[in-house]
Amino acid sequence: MAVDLAPASRAGYHLISGDPATAWRAFQTGEAILISEPLAHRRGLRAGDALDLPTDRGLRRFAIAGVFLDYGSEHGRILLHRSGYERDWHEPTVGSMAAFAAPGENLATLRERLQDRLGPIQPLLIRSNRDIQSRTLEIFDRTFTITNVLRLLAILVAVVGVLSALLALHLERAREFAVLRATGMTAGEIGGLVSLQTGFMGAAAGLLALPTGLLLAAVLIFVINQRAFGWSLPFQVDPMLLLETLVLAIFAALLAGLYPIWRMARARPADALRTE
Repeated sequence: MAVDLAPASRAGYHLISGDPATAWRAFQTGEAILISEPLAHRRGLRAGDALDLPTDRGLRRFAIAGVFLDYGSEHGRILLHRSGYERDWHEPTVGSMAAFAAPGENLATLRERLQDRLGPIQPLLIRSNRDIQSRTLEIFDRTFTITNVLRLLAILVAVVGVLSALLALHLERAREFAVLRATGMTAGEIGGLVSLQTGFMGAAAGLLALPTGLLLAAVLIFVINQRAFGWSLPFQVDPMLLLETLVLAIFAALLAGLYPIWRMARARPADALRTE
């Protein structure tokens, strides 16, 4: 990618290797390049190394001034200043250009003005960063639809598991509940006791899920993503999501326990005692 970046455009490149001030100064000369993280990961490169590139003037070695985050290509990208590209490749063609709107400028109006002014000279496809960002996020969210489905399936499996466990508990402790009913406990008290036990089961499952989920997230970010794509992601822990997981586990357990609790509360003590 041969570019001549405006100062505002540099904000889109987050350097993870190399001093930003030094790297950008070296890049501006056209003698140094910036490479993306996937390329650095696959080739074992870092700031301070060099990379040989075939130019129109033969093989030329470029110093690597820095490594930037990039999620657009898993194979890697090389960023070179346009002056160096024109010098070594003799290619003056411009493929794209960015225009920055003044504060308060209406983007639709600006787009029309650019189209009217430059349309007769060169056919243009003009897109705002906001449109590109919204479209990108839409596609990104669509890729995680399967994740939401898998989460719902996991919740369903958990509900079925708790339901099966509570039904087994009802058969196992039928005589115990019958004795409690015979000694004076009401159906509502039996239901409350079983609900409390069910809630503790859900809380225990939720608490065990928290470290397990964090461990899986760490493996996905620091191992799988690095090996598969070569890029890294920031590891951030949201306490609200952890709390949501715990509350969801308790709610799923209580929901699964409604039917077993109803059966336990309506069971006739005499039948259970006689069976035993």
